[in-house]
Amino acid sequence: MSGTYLSVWLRRRRLAKVAPFIHGEILDFGCGLGELLAVCRPTTYVGYDLNRGALAAARKKYPQGVFCSDFAEIQDLGKKFDVIVMAAVIEHLEDPLATLRTLTAFMAPDGKLVLTTPHPRWRWLHEAAGSLGLLTGKAKEHHKAFLNRSDMVRLANDLGLKLSRAELFLFGANQLFVLNS
Repeated sequence: MSGTYLSVWLRRRRLAKVAPFIHGEILDFGCGLGELLAVCRPTTYVGYDLNRGALAAARKKYPQGVFCSDFAEIQDLGKKFDVIVMAAVIEHLEDPLATLRTLTAFMAPDGKLVLTTPHPRWRWLHEAAGSLGLLTGKAKEHHKAFLNRSDMVRLANDLGLKLSRAELFLFGANQLFVLNS
């Protein structure tokens, strides 16, 4: 199985895991190709990504979607989001707390953050798969931190949020976290 196929398969598993939490206004932070839009109403979806190539592809595939590449664009929309999704994103951030602080400013009063991230105990496997080309990109170089449940509780507390759900999936190699306001 090539890196592309495995990455696509993993992405689909992550999106399936967050799909039950999708309702209301959605901000898909790190949206990539905008695939989460397939389970959202286009009028309630906003995708954000720094990768302009991915955003161009997302706009082409989902012309009805709104896609942004900086926080000012999101702010200009004047929306508060019921759900902010970060599927396989937080581990790529230099400063997760700072980014989450910025994102919570866009959350509706009863909003939630829904995150997926690799489990730290499987870091070796993730890095080996990246080195062998079983995953697309340079996974080892792109991951800044592998967070566990205690890390997520700390982040939630620092943000004034509550960790309301934490579970493992993909044989324990990935985690789902839901933080509520």
